[in-house]
Amino acid sequence: MGLQFTLIKAGLGDRLTGVLLVHLIPTLPYAIRVMRAGYERLGTGLEEQAAVLGATPFIRFLTVSLPLLLPSIRSLMLLTFVISLGQYALTAIIGGGAVSTLPLLYYPYFSSSNESVIAGFSIIFAMLPLLFIGSVEIVLRLVIRTVNRV
Repeated sequence: MGLQFTLIKAGLGDRLTGVLLVHLIPTLPYAIRVMRAGYERLGTGLEEQAAVLGATPFIRFLTVSLPLLLPSIRSLMLLTFVISLGQYALTAIIGGGAVSTLPLLYYPYFSSSNESVIAGFSIIFAMLPLLFIGSVEIVLRLVIRTVNRV
C-alpha cells in the first residue's frame, strides 16, 4: 500500500507508466542476477584486446560485449516477461482498473468453474512466452544483421 501511495503522489497511479514501473519491482532482482552472471562469464580479456587494437568503448560494446551477452539478455527478457505476466495484484492495485493487462483480462475466466475455458486460457498463457521469445529472436537477428553490416 505504501508503494501505491507513493505512485499516486508521483502522478503514476492509474497509468501505464506506473504499472510498468511496479512490474519492475519483482523482476529487477532476477534481472540483476542474470546480467551479473553474464558479465562475470564475459570477463575483461576480449574487451582489453579490442581496446589495444584501437576500438572505442561504444564499438567494443557493440562488437565484443553485446554478442557475448545475448544469451543472458534472452534469458533476462523471457524471465521478466513470465514473471510480469503473472502480476495480477500489482496491476490491479496500481492500475486501478484503468490499465488493462492480460492477467486482469484472464483472471475472471480462471476463477470460473468451466474446465474447458480454464484449459483454453492455460494453453494461451503457455503459448505467450513462446511467442514473445520468438519475436525477440527475430528482432535480435535483424539487429545483429544490421550491426554486422556497419
